[in-house]
Amino acid sequence: GDDRVGQAGGQGVIGIIGGGAFGTALAVALAQGGAEVLLWSRSGAGPNREMARLPSVRLADSIPVTASLADVAAAEPALTMA
Repeated sequence: GDDRVGQAGGQGVIGIIGGGAFGTALAVALAQGGAEVLLWSRSGAGPNREMARLPSVRLADSIPVTASLADVAAAEPALTMA
């Protein structure tokens, strides 16, 4: 599992199910605003941390991508499907 789930300095992790264009954009926007996010994608990120549906955006290293629904479902305080 992802060791970051539930360990975001007391604020928790926002889990996003869906690594498409909207989910990726949401993860990037939340991370830029200071939130810790965990992005679920069945296909993962590309070699340059790009997502297939939004290839012009490189994910920051602070945004982990998982293929484990269990990891992202454990995110607290929030979980959203995008």
